[in-house]
Amino acid sequence: MDFDENIGGAALTLSAADITEIETLLAKMPVIGHRYLAQMQETINR
Repeated sequence: MDFDENIGGAALTLSAADITEIETLLAKMPVIGHRYLAQMQETINR
């Protein structure tokens, strides 16, 4: 089911207004903290 939903996203079309609204909402959500724990980060791009 997840695969089908993800593939369906490829057919999604966003208008300029949709993108503006998404960007406006995302700008209000601060990014806090690290993406990975320090131990996991050490395994990335070695």
